[in-house]
Amino acid sequence: VQVTDDSGTVTISVPTPKIAGTDYYFQAQLFDSGWGHLATEDGVTVIVEDGSSEPNSITIVNPPTTVFADRMIDITLRYKKNVDAAYALIRFKGPSGNLEQSFVEVTEDAGEVTLSVKSPATVGSDYSYQAQLFTKDWGHLATENVEGITVEEYIASGENTLEIVDTSTDPINNGTLREVKVKYNLLQTSKILVEVRDNEVAAGSKKIGEVWVELPPGNDTISLDLIVDNGWPGETNRIQAILFEGGTSWETIPIPEIPYIIVGKGDGTITYRGQPYLGDGSQNKYFTQALGEGYYTNYYIANGWKGPLKMKFGPYGSPSWIEYENQNTIDDGHREFDIKIQKFSWHADKEPNVDRGYPKALKDIDFPLNTTLEGQWSPGSGGKGQINMTAWVTKTGDMSGDRVDIIVHAFHNGGKSRIKFDANTEVDGHVFNNIGEFTASNGLTYQVLRTLPGYLGEVASYNLVPDEIIQEDPRADYTTDLITASIDMKEIIDNLIEKESNYAGVQVPIDENWLINGLEWTVVGQSENDDYEGGLIPSGHGKFTFNSYFIPDLVKTLSTDDYNLKFKNLTIFPNPFTDSFSYKFDSDLSEPVSVELFTMDGRKVKTIKNDDKSYNNIKTINTSHLSSGMYIVRITSGNVQETRKLLKI
Repeated sequence: VQVTDDSGTVTISVPTPKIAGTDYYFQAQLFDSGWGHLATEDGVTVIVEDGSSEPNSITIVNPPTTVFADRMIDITLRYKKNVDAAYALIRFKGPSGNLEQSFVEVTEDAGEVTLSVKSPATVGSDYSYQAQLFTKDWGHLATENVEGITVEEYIASGENTLEIVDTSTDPINNGTLREVKVKYNLLQTSKILVEVRDNEVAAGSKKIGEVWVELPPGNDTISLDLIVDNGWPGETNRIQAILFEGGTSWETIPIPEIPYIIVGKGDGTITYRGQPYLGDGSQNKYFTQALGEGYYTNYYIANGWKGPLKMKFGPYGSPSWIEYENQNTIDDGHREFDIKIQKFSWHADKEPNVDRGYPKALKDIDFPLNTTLEGQWSPGSGGKGQINMTAWVTKTGDMSGDRVDIIVHAFHNGGKSRIKFDANTEVDGHVFNNIGEFTASNGLTYQVLRTLPGYLGEVASYNLVPDEIIQEDPRADYTTDLITASIDMKEIIDNLIEKESNYAGVQVPIDENWLINGLEWTVVGQSENDDYEGGLIPSGHGKFTFNSYFIPDLVKTLSTDDYNLKFKNLTIFPNPFTDSFSYKFDSDLSEPVSVELFTMDGRKVKTIKNDDKSYNNIKTINTSHLSSGMYIVRITSGNVQETRKLLKI
């Protein structure tokens, strides 16, 4: 320590030697500020002995001396330990020995933990508590016994009642988890069921989530985690608690009043809560959502998926997004999700007065099937994943019969996956072949990579992957540049059939008599895997936003040139803008112009309708009420649509 007074006394702490011995002594020295020696004194001999660690101990804090039979009792334990980690345990003991027990790992050197342990089912006064501290190998460290614990029978009084207390009434979405607290008085062992229904009137409504617990007679308040996992909330929804008999019976127990609260419908954000892929099609119902104009959402999520997964689909013409983090490792096996926006044959019954042409034989489609996509990854997105346009093609129109899936990649971060196809690899009964390549009218050259058979019952599964879109470094973050795709699926399938018929090896007999059952844009988030060159690609994570998308009907109601029309000479200015922007185009239109402005997370903030359909159309949009940031503007007139990104400063 530095000293500045001419004389004085200071106290300094110094650690003792780690090794015991009798030949130690203190040495005190005085130096100037340049460490020049001024004075020294050596002290007397010091004996250093072996130290002793703080003894291990465990005590029960304020133990209840009387408890009711056959119910969970909270016991607080105070402990000290001199090992890195240990187990703290509490149990009831009776005349016959050890009874119910509970334990938890403790890592702090000292502290308190509270454990719940079930009390004996038989009344009596000869019970005790035993608290113990063990090493991780169950070596004994400390014990405390508390004798004289009395177990009494609970004497029910009053009447059966339930009350929902201290529970949020915030709006709910598909996947919302809501903590519901129920205050109860039970005269007998009973089951409390908390459910949420999609209407504020219970009669005739649908149950979209439930949770229940069985409790012995008594009065207390319990918290239950209610998950909306079996359907979509209505505009108003009813959360209620109902009382049932205990055991295997589900007979209701009358109570003076069934408690309930009313909650509204949320913003549409979906949270995946572990609903399994069942393999029989029933999983499609969980998140299926009508987006308008024949578009629906669908999903596949592998059993064993780990990690958060959220999505929000706006109506057709507005942005939609998917946000996720795949937390599976390569040791878990292949785990992925496929979130889809589709038009499909099984939607026909949903629009009985609209013919969208699904399914339709390839030979009857003599017009392009132009599909388009515009979207963007958020910063920090990365890992193994894809964005695809997929056609499901069947021999007879029956998805349960012979079928193939034709997966055209618009974004690919999976390394050089074609290596195993180029090498005609066979793994576990699946043969991987590259059956050829072709260049499409969009300028991309597609490798036709065939898996025979497919992994989900397909006769074959085809991945068409242009080398130009494969991310150069599969371990780097995704690009945040705008991703655009324009794929004519009729052209793609025609070329695939030609390559298949000319392939020198085993051929799949797909031809023009097969039918297209569905088309879908798909975002795929996959678990970590090999990049086929010895490196590991991390599991997928991030957020993708669909700014716009288009899937045609299979009905030729318009001329070929009418599909995917653009405005002639559309300009939007200024960009960036401040309090307003203008648009101008040179098209003559037959329908009014609709201008919609969206935030980047899909929230519509402005809609303007312009009935002026004349040539040299120009309009100014006032945005003074909007905050600064990035926006998406969509301009529509009949079948003419364009989307642009604008920045307000």
